[in-house]
Amino acid sequence: MTRHVARILVSGQRRRLEDEWNRVHAERPMTAGAVALDVGSPEYEQLKTLYHRLARDAPIEWHETIDVEYEPDELAAHAIVTLWISATAGPGNNTLHPAYANARRCPQCGVETYRYQRAPLHLDPARIDEVDIAETDHGEVVVSPRARDVFERNGVESVTYEPIVWAAPPPSPRTMHQLVVVPRLGPLAASFPLVKEHRCPVCGEYRTVGIAAATFGPARQLRFPRSSYHGEGLAITRERFGSGRKRHLIVASGRLYCALRDAGIIGFWAEPAHLLEDDVPARE
Repeated sequence: MTRHVARILVSGQRRRLEDEWNRVHAERPMTAGAVALDVGSPEYEQLKTLYHRLARDAPIEWHETIDVEYEPDELAAHAIVTLWISATAGPGNNTLHPAYANARRCPQCGVETYRYQRAPLHLDPARIDEVDIAETDHGEVVVSPRARDVFERNGVESVTYEPIVWAAPPPSPRTMHQLVVVPRLGPLAASFPLVKEHRCPVCGEYRTVGIAAATFGPARQLRFPRSSYHGEGLAITRERFGSGRKRHLIVASGRLYCALRDAGIIGFWAEPAHLLEDDVPARE
């Protein structure tokens, strides 16, 4: 059974909201403004109602991200799964320090492309969620030593772990690595509802690359020709998704997903992906 879990953070003058919630829902307490609830559950609707009532009199804000939780056996049965990274790592790219050489932003459409990384990524530790896997606003992926250990113990190859330089002293000692995944999977099968819009006459890139399917629906699950997958533990899609700032999606083997789950690695949610028979034409 699939669950949609809302990870809610209430900021601002939240003390009264937190006290009222915890007085009634001691079994699902809010801690430092944070609580996780099933979307559409009675508790979720009750918290929404409480928030809207108290927000009329106090400056409080509601922040919410949605994770999808599949039954572990359902995901483990798939050869590959998509790892959707839900945790954030703040601004990346050249924002805090020049890391990429020949970074280019098309003057016509705004799509950004990079040639190669010449220096370590600089990040603000205060902007990185307390998780094992997170992603910057430009799509760089950072991992904790715990996540790296799981990858290495499970024989993940063709990835590198680049050092990260803190742009400011971290609030507490912390080490993270930039994960660079080399293997590419794809192209996506022709049956996948990929949408490419607004091709730029200057750079040839599409302004927007997306998925024409309902969020969290089965039609949205990535599909690849079977011949394009060679057993990699981690790979990235050939396609880049997004608008302006595009990023590859990460695909993991079902075996590696189980190892991440069993180790309690957090910061992502997983979704089934599919390998189709080779007579299904690939999307170029």
